Order: sequence, then C-alpha cells, then structure tokens
Amino acid sequence: MIHLSDKDFAYLPQGTEHFNDNVRAVHWAQHYALANRQLMMQNLVAAVRESGLVPEFVAGSGASLRRTDEGVRPHVGRPGAASVSMQEKARGQECPRCTVM
Repeated sequence: MIHLSDKDFAYLPQGTEHFNDNVRAVHWAQHYALANRQLMMQNLVAAVRESGLVPEFVAGSGASLRRTDEGVRPHVGRPGAASVSMQEKARGQECPRCTVM
C-alpha cells in the first residue's frame, strides 16, 4: 500500500483496470479539448473576417507583421527554428542568421 500525504490524492497502479480507464479518460479529455480549441479558433477567425475590421493577411512559418513608426511591415524571423541551439550559444552566436529590423 502506498501512503499519500493528502486524502484527496489518488494512486492507480499501472496495469490495473482503474489505471487503464483513467488513461483512456485523460486521452478522451485531451482530444475533446483540442477539438474545442480548434472550433473556437475557426469561429474567431470567421467572425474577424466577416467584421471587415481587420485586413486579410497570411502568416506562414516564421512570418509575422511588425508595427513600426512608418506603418506595418512584414517580418520574417529565423526560418526553421524556434530557439537558438546550445552550440550557437556556446560559440557566442545568439542568432547568426537573424536580420535585425
């Protein structure tokens, strides 16, 4: 028997029916939440498009719009990477392929 520090905590041993039921329930909840977020985003995008308040734009991987004193300009970040690799940091190259705008 495993002693838990709080009466509201639960422990389900792996391989038991209760454990397997819990894993299935968590997977179902995660899939439901993802579908819900996708539906909300589709509805939001449709509402914004229909409002006519925001100009149409397309943002691909690494692309965004940057507001400057001169207006709004497209900005393309470092393609293919979300962060600087540890090797580049070690070499002191924080972002060797980035263009400063």
